[in-house]
Amino acid sequence: MADTEARFEQLIARLRQAGHRITPQSVAIARILAASAGHPSVEQIYERVRESFPTTSIATVYKTVHLLKDMGEVLELEFGDSVHRYDGHRPQPHPHLVCVGCGSILDLDGAALDALPERAAVETGYRILSHRLDLYGLCPRCQQEEGARQATTSQEGGQAAAAHEARTGDREP
Repeated sequence: MADTEARFEQLIARLRQAGHRITPQSVAIARILAASAGHPSVEQIYERVRESFPTTSIATVYKTVHLLKDMGEVLELEFGDSVHRYDGHRPQPHPHLVCVGCGSILDLDGAALDALPERAAVETGYRILSHRLDLYGLCPRCQQEEGARQATTSQEGGQAAAAHEARTGDREP
């Protein structure tokens, strides 16, 4: 919690340093970004801010998030045509695990992966400007749901084959 509070204070300090007015809405947005490990979208942040400030516009959320992104205080994660997600907790590039089932995103910690950009620069002579590593798969919850669906489908398939055999006397191939 102390880490989250310190990150929140950093976000507010950066907004102040840049001469931006600190409103209750911008404080709420910064608090959500600092505390969220789930990489929320602007729409998710908007819904949470509206719980306390119902008259907040989505434009206010977009403006504040993009302002913090332009300052380097928020990392934007783009996923093709889908909704962009934001990380205000760890704004520097870092690896992510992305569930293709439910869309959850987790930070992946690993010293070997953190050193990869520097190693690549040394080995190739490139000056690395930025990097991004996302690993795609199914989270444990989606794996469990997929297993339950497969078991149900397999059971239903077996029952259908038995019913067909009972009706026709023929085994389905």
